[in-house]
Amino acid sequence: MICIICALYPEARPIVKSLGLKEQKGWGKSRVFEGEELLLAVSGPGALNASILTTKICERFSNEIELFLNLGICGLIPGNQKGISLGEQVLVTTLIHEHEKEVYHPEVLFEHRLKEVSLLTVSAPLSSDGIKRSELMRRQPIDIVDMEAYGFFRAAQGYLPPSRLHIIKVPSDELEPLKVDRAMVSTLIDEVLEDILEFIEHIKGVLSKGSKNARHGNLLNGEFEALLNCGLLTDTMRHQLLEAINYGRTNERARSILRRHLKEFWSVKERRKAKTILWELRRGLQEVALELK
Repeated sequence: MICIICALYPEARPIVKSLGLKEQKGWGKSRVFEGEELLLAVSGPGALNASILTTKICERFSNEIELFLNLGICGLIPGNQKGISLGEQVLVTTLIHEHEKEVYHPEVLFEHRLKEVSLLTVSAPLSSDGIKRSELMRRQPIDIVDMEAYGFFRAAQGYLPPSRLHIIKVPSDELEPLKVDRAMVSTLIDEVLEDILEFIEHIKGVLSKGSKNARHGNLLNGEFEALLNCGLLTDTMRHQLLEAINYGRTNERARSILRRHLKEFWSVKERRKAKTILWELRRGLQEVALELK
């Protein structure tokens, strides 16, 4: 199952109409639509609403979810250094919150054509000339701003591995939200909808290829299987290692990184060290992915 969560119905409307999704009952005040292997939810604005609905979805369907996306409009920082345009879909790879210290990095271990950006989730819209924006920019470079993504990711990563969680945003304004109306929101999403659906199919292909290899014994040999069941790894770490092994088979450079780090695992006797090695392995594979783009 593919799950998508939006903050506003105008963001969801183009997908509902294009795919003929049907609204479902039993979700309280939230609006939820379903179609063949797709669930689309509307949380309402704010990180808390996004977090609550994401948790409800994961509690019901975590064993069925292949991919979970947060999709919607956002504010664009004026004069951004990445050449991002209004109406251009972007992929979030750094995620921060104005009141939280923890920074999240959604994993992108596949090739794609989208610009990768840093997103700040705020509790209220920022103005283009506000002091608050200047203060936040000094803390960490920011490309776009929204009000939901951090809540979505923090809730979902408790149920699903980060490689199955992605955030796609479409800038609607340069921190001037009063200029954006419902019709404009739907138009912005509708104009990139074909590309978004293509992006989803691409990731599904990457994930299903890895699952197929695993089922047929091409992904794991006895050594890898023993490592995954060595007792040092949490469920999340096992998911992450499995996907790292999968990606590590894609080219010679990745295979070299994979072999080097997996050898280190066999001398490890504590989970903290295993977690460090896994983090270094995944970082190395991410660098390979970037070089291949």
